[in-house]
Amino acid sequence: MTQYLQENYLTKKMENNYLHQQILDRYQTNNLFLHYQLKELQNINVNNEFVCSLLKAFDNSNTFPKEELNKFSLAIILDYIQRTHAYYITKKLPEIAQSISLLLLDEDSHHHVLLHRLNTFFKQFYSDIILHIHQEENRLLPYINYLRNVIENGFNSKIYFNNKHVFSLQLFINNHKDNTETELQFMLNLIENYKPHFTNQTPYRILKLQLQTFEKDLKVHALIEDDILIPRALQLEKQLAKKLSDLIKVN
Repeated sequence: MTQYLQENYLTKKMENNYLHQQILDRYQTNNLFLHYQLKELQNINVNNEFVCSLLKAFDNSNTFPKEELNKFSLAIILDYIQRTHAYYITKKLPEIAQSISLLLLDEDSHHHVLLHRLNTFFKQFYSDIILHIHQEENRLLPYINYLRNVIENGFNSKIYFNNKHVFSLQLFINNHKDNTETELQFMLNLIENYKPHFTNQTPYRILKLQLQTFEKDLKVHALIEDDILIPRALQLEKQLAKKLSDLIKVN
């Protein structure tokens, strides 16, 4: 265990730390205490030190531990990205949608303009996130896995050019702009201005917490992609380009 883990997490109940529990939910642990959850992670071959670094990143995304996270293999980073995508699609986004629906069920809130505006905006946001994830899952991540396989198993010029023809990492970077943080802030502003009926206080607080934690989650997710995953993928491309150049010189 790292000193950071021992000092900050060992005795905390995860049920009292909503954000940390969401991180660990990606790895489908069952216990309420972090030190037991980390033992479970070992059983499914998950790197505990990586999870501890993630917890640190989520604690303060303003001091993102880039160098620390960069020490882990690309396979570990890719696994986390894919687990996060699955978590968003199967759990996080549906839970937020359900919370909004519960607020709308209340007769006193049903005709509230801000609530309906929030519902409409979130539906579009939901759709955009799903599309963004599908693009990464279907194009970006398979391409990066291809780069890894070439480095590990050897260079094949035909396969290399076929992949370069169907996917451009630089083009993806140029188009990889999203407004999720701005959109989430807009939704948080809407919910802040919504004054719920007393019967809706609990679902209102839950929704507010869900949006706040998702905003932080997406921020860290974007940093891992933009500051770690993409630069390392570009480095792999450079290695392959050099291999190709060397082959051309030899021939």
